[in-house]
Amino acid sequence: MKLRLSFLAALSGAAALTGCATLTGGDLVRQGEASGWLIVQNQSGVGIDVVTLSRCSAMSHGLNRLGNQQVIYNNSSMRFPLGAGCWDIMVGRSGTCNVQSNGASSCNWLQSQSRRFTITAGTTQTIAYGYNE
Repeated sequence: MKLRLSFLAALSGAAALTGCATLTGGDLVRQGEASGWLIVQNQSGVGIDVVTLSRCSAMSHGLNRLGNQQVIYNNSSMRFPLGAGCWDIMVGRSGTCNVQSNGASSCNWLQSQSRRFTITAGTTQTIAYGYNE
């Protein structure tokens, strides 16, 4: 019985966190909200397969906004609708992991610095990522 109650408590806690915009980054555009567009340009030399976007008031950058297997290839771009207001963005390339001869694994990840920007309703803003960003 205790195990079942613990499981139910954990499940309800997880369900509560699922809707928490503070952890997930929140909706890109809330219902009825004025919005604009963000264009992410990739000039980094590698594909970008992680884009995190969150409102400036969120406690974390949230989840990857690209779909499974989706990539912004070098010299290409992608558009995101965003609600008007302050936003934080980070982009990156998920890593590759190698197992060394001693059994240890090492992984490398490419990640940009966080950038803060403001979307004004009805406008488009472009953020370009190049080498060393």
